[in-house]
Amino acid sequence: MPTFKNAKYVWSRADYEHYLKIDSDPKTGPANAGSFRDSVLPVAEAGLMQMVDGAAQLDENMSVTPAPGHTPGTIAINFESKGERALFCGDILHHALQVFHPEWNSFACAEPSVHARAAAPHWSIVPAPARG
Repeated sequence: MPTFKNAKYVWSRADYEHYLKIDSDPKTGPANAGSFRDSVLPVAEAGLMQMVDGAAQLDENMSVTPAPGHTPGTIAINFESKGERALFCGDILHHALQVFHPEWNSFACAEPSVHARAAAPHWSIVPAPARG
């Protein structure tokens, strides 16, 4: 049962398909120690999931952009309102030092070289003096 029945759950199709394939294979499943089955599949089965392919505008203030590398379909969530911007980066950024060194990755990045290239453009939201 989904936790928030009235929420809009936005999911990257690339990630969904990636984890569904892992989860469906008896040799590799369950995906993410069972969290895909426990937390993602019930949302999909309830018809509450909005799949996105690549960049997508979700409403007048919120959009998503691809940021692959940590996972094949990692997305950045961008919010803009009244001239202010916010970036919800999730696993794109594991430590604040990665703003200065986007080439640094965590042990969990599926494709470290792709991750660094995909993450770097998102740091434009950080004011230049803070980036060094």
